[in-house]
Amino acid sequence: MYVGIDAHKRDCHATVLNERGDTISTSRFPSTLEALTRWAKRLPPGSVLALEASTVAKRLYWHLKGMGLDVRMAHPLEVRRRAGNKKKTDAIDSLELADLLRMNRLPEAYVPSPELNERRQLLRYRIDLGKKARLVKNQLHALFVHNGIDFELSDVFGVSGRERMTRMKLPGSQRYLVDGLLAQLDLVGHQIEEIDGQLAELGSNDPAVQELMTLPGVDFYSAQVILEEIGDITRFPSEKQLSSYAGLVPRVAQSGTTLRMGPIHKQGPKALRWILTTCAHGAVKSPGKFQKLFRRWDKRLGKGKAIVAVAHRMIEVIFALLSRGESYSEERAEKTHAKIVRMKNRARALPAGDLNSRWSKLAPVTRELLSGVRG
Repeated sequence: MYVGIDAHKRDCHATVLNERGDTISTSRFPSTLEALTRWAKRLPPGSVLALEASTVAKRLYWHLKGMGLDVRMAHPLEVRRRAGNKKKTDAIDSLELADLLRMNRLPEAYVPSPELNERRQLLRYRIDLGKKARLVKNQLHALFVHNGIDFELSDVFGVSGRERMTRMKLPGSQRYLVDGLLAQLDLVGHQIEEIDGQLAELGSNDPAVQELMTLPGVDFYSAQVILEEIGDITRFPSEKQLSSYAGLVPRVAQSGTTLRMGPIHKQGPKALRWILTTCAHGAVKSPGKFQKLFRRWDKRLGKGKAIVAVAHRMIEVIFALLSRGESYSEERAEKTHAKIVRMKNRARALPAGDLNSRWSKLAPVTRELLSGVRG
């Protein structure tokens, strides 16, 4: 039997087909593991199940796998393309999944293990914290411009800059806004330091992290984002498939003898594409192949497209390093050593503690401003 399950937050709709494509049964049940177990135990032996990838579907997939069932995860975009049905209801979606499975046309998606998924969540949370910190800093810069304040410092948020922020005289409302934003920045910064300490400890015991750190522009944090977003490197037959997964290959439109190359298609994990372009910005500052590639494309297409070209080349090199278990051919040993030392120092600097001890590390003004929220 072929079973398609359309999973949602509150409930699931399932359709069971036989080999001829006849509908044997349909059912709807809550998206709880207890209800799923009761429903799955009634399936005929040898049934094959299909789910469409989503946050809810992952949880159900792992549970059904744990019951010993044959479960497949489908790629949502490819399902829509192959099914070709413009109507969309729970019943139609579950029927399409079961039918694609029956015809051996189900576009399967990679499902990370629960352990890998947890690390991905931690890393994506770290990325989100970085974005929040940049947002708060931009808001503070805007307030300083509004009040005609020019720091003339290389690092506005360094020790000297922070001291000046706390001493400067501002109107009541502006003082309140600055203090509130500084409190947010303290809290986010503390969380970033805490997570980076955990990531540094993980990276210190992972040879793959240290292999990627031989690349210019890649540190223990970016190396782990790359590794967790890629997952098992053996699922990619070549660097072309990995580049396409990262969304760093151009769109192609071909008709007859006409071939048009457009911008990158930007499908795949956003976190992987973001970290690769971030690493590319760092890599082009060091002498070597990446810098030469950047300068060549910068003259022809401009900085933005040149950075994307470098990121594309970096993911190809990363494929080679991970596939062969090698270090980068243009590695600068002294820089790699310095990165590893910083990683190990960060891992030792932040031992784990309970919530109260972490709270006590915050600046007094931060605790005062956030005490209402915490209470």
